Amino acid sequence: MEVRGIVEKGVRRRIGNGRGTNIWEHEWIPVSPSGQPTTPRPPNCEVVFVQQLINQSRWNTNAIFRLFNKNDAERILNIPISFAGRADSNYCKQSERGEYTVRSGYKRFLDERLGSNKGQEPVGTSFDVGSNQIKQIWNTLWKLNIKHKVKVFFWKCVNGALPVTETIHRKVAIGDPVCKGCEEEPETIEHTLLQCPLANDVWKVAPVMWDGAKKLEVQLHKVVEQDHRS
Repeated sequence: MEVRGIVEKGVRRRIGNGRGTNIWEHEWIPVSPSGQPTTPRPPNCEVVFVQQLINQSRWNTNAIFRLFNKNDAERILNIPISFAGRADSNYCKQSERGEYTVRSGYKRFLDERLGSNKGQEPVGTSFDVGSNQIKQIWNTLWKLNIKHKVKVFFWKCVNGALPVTETIHRKVAIGDPVCKGCEEEPETIEHTLLQCPLANDVWKVAPVMWDGAKKLEVQLHKVVEQDHRS
């Protein structure tokens, strides 16, 4: 919801029957940089919706050239119209297929963020870390033949996205950050999964070598530290 405004800037209207698209308010002209007509709206103009520019599933060429300048008129006439009377819809201009995806939304977000930080250092993200070693770790993780939810869980661990009590207390100052299992240390992600005595007991009875779990703790700590520094 925080980046809703940025995502909406990447949305354009796809013309069907023209009934749901406001000529002067919606972004509906594909080639136009703003998506809107460059022609100023004439005073007391009663032509408001795109439907009023269409006659029997065809563009009303005479009306369009009377209302818009030449560039706008030619751009509008190149927009396909639905002969079946399909309703107008939205499409995402960042996506090749016009469908919104997290990838297209993230690309739009980066375009906005980098555009507003020209001349400054790019903002570091977990997707763009500076270490080749860290990138290799992420690439290896996503290619593993394991359930996707396990990959996402590991990603959340490294990025501090698990709702452990220490994180909750640090962000919103609610609750007690101390681990309820041992009542000795703050309930961080590392403590919950690897350091707490209860976690140690689970690892010791698990079908893996405990030495391997200890090495995992060291590697996880290195990844977290390098990722945060990046």
